[in-house]
Amino acid sequence: MDGQDKKVRTLRYVHAAEAEDRLLELLRCVEKGDTIVITRHGKKVAHLTPPDEERERELRKEVGEELMRRRATWKMTKMTTQEILDLRHEGHRF
Repeated sequence: MDGQDKKVRTLRYVHAAEAEDRLLELLRCVEKGDTIVITRHGKKVAHLTPPDEERERELRKEVGEELMRRRATWKMTKMTTQEILDLRHEGHRF
């Protein structure tokens, strides 16, 4: 790979108020590969980064597996329509 193919990435720090005013411009920078660190009172509060497709796939897989684990513990019961409606109103003051 020669030097022309390598994408230059930058890291910028922006105060939250400035980020709010310039969000669309900052998003364009992130689309080009930059990372924006948003600060408030001198502390980092958020990062705007380009999407990491591999990490997103891993997270989706983890969430799906957790959902399947939880679903296996759910107790399935048969309820009538009236029982469902009664539960919906349980605790309401009429």
